[in-house]
Amino acid sequence: MKIRRVEVPKGWLRYVLTAAVILAAGFAVDFFCQRDVLSLPAEEKGLLPLGEELWQTEGLERTEEGWMLSEEGGALTLELSGRFVGRLGFSYGYSERLDAVWYVWEPGAAEPIRIEDHNSALIQTSVERLDRPVERVRIEWMPEGLWAEAGEEERTDEAAAAEAKGESDRLRIRSAFIVNSFELNWHRLLFVWTILGLAAFLWLGRRFIIRHLEAGFLAAALSLGILMIVLAPANKVSWDEETHFFHTWCVSHFGLEVKTNDMLERLFVADKENYPYNLPANLDERREMNEALNEGVREEYVYSRGHALAGIYTPAYIPAAVGLRLGLLLRLPFTTAYQLGRLFNLLFCACALAWAIRKLPIGKAALTVIGLLPTPLFLMSMYSYDAFLTSLLALGFAWFLDEYLHRERKISWFGFGVMAFCFAAGAMPKAIYAPLILVVFLLPREKFADRRQELCMK
Repeated sequence: MKIRRVEVPKGWLRYVLTAAVILAAGFAVDFFCQRDVLSLPAEEKGLLPLGEELWQTEGLERTEEGWMLSEEGGALTLELSGRFVGRLGFSYGYSERLDAVWYVWEPGAAEPIRIEDHNSALIQTSVERLDRPVERVRIEWMPEGLWAEAGEEERTDEAAAAEAKGESDRLRIRSAFIVNSFELNWHRLLFVWTILGLAAFLWLGRRFIIRHLEAGFLAAALSLGILMIVLAPANKVSWDEETHFFHTWCVSHFGLEVKTNDMLERLFVADKENYPYNLPANLDERREMNEALNEGVREEYVYSRGHALAGIYTPAYIPAAVGLRLGLLLRLPFTTAYQLGRLFNLLFCACALAWAIRKLPIGKAALTVIGLLPTPLFLMSMYSYDAFLTSLLALGFAWFLDEYLHRERKISWFGFGVMAFCFAAGAMPKAIYAPLILVVFLLPREKFADRRQELCMK
């Protein structure tokens, strides 16, 4: 029996070793960031409740439901005597957004570290990662007073109505705790792997990327865009994202009756559960927020918005709507389906821009840089019609320039159709850009097969 010799493609060993180094580097960074927790004695590891003998309260009174805010402002001071603190948190009861300021004293430090803590109305546990020995922590808040500080117009209708009846919801502190445990931080791992992997791809494939700039753009846009999607929570983050998500939710029903419930209705506006400046600060808060969103969206759909689409904006929401609907059909958790909508928007816009870069006869590097600027890349990775608009207009101009600069080649109906579609569909979300399609009139007469074709196209 003759044994066939399998030849390993040249260079594959280098790629395998590079991937192994990148994986190892991610774990090494994560272990390094949590090295202090690993070296703690056994009695200082795990979930460590902080008894009330370590508490000093101001403006709080003891009730059956916990320590309730009795004045306009209050504070909780925890005496920790130099203990190492990985994550410090407290559980509470409050139906509004909760803003607080933490003052953290390290042993021997004259001035404290100041941390601003903004908590969504969806969570009931506030956690801050400290990763240092701590002498004392003072947490100050004034839930009702915060509204006056921002202006009375910032008060929610619910809070104002409750206060008018003398039933204002007051903050209740239930417990405080330390978490000193090693836990793989998958967000940190993904960040390190993405950055190192992208750098390795751009370096090892530099000769190929120089010849095919669109491949380098697509790799960078998808890598960084997916990283943004994973790190961003499943609620309002970008400009007007709540409005764009509402239209996407409607379009995702593709003409069928659009039904919603209380949680979804609150995600359609910048309400207390969807406030963009009170995002989860860490994985602990992110998990609790996801649970609240998934549980809320699972409730019975009791509202109907009829057979709604998004009017002239509908085409711009189709990519994200397909991803969102796919996630819901697969019965994925709502937060996963929400992120899937963002992912499909990124895939469509990144592929359209990559096609534009490939098609451009000149200016490929310029469009690559523009497409990878933080704002365009961020909008591609969120619910927004702006990225749909810019990517299609860029593709339309790429086809136009390719036709304009190759005058010896007759224009085809396919090329003209792609150009016209990109300009028309790209201008639908913002009709002010519709006149851009008039660039077709700049095509010289010799581009057309005959006068009839020229008149039909123009």
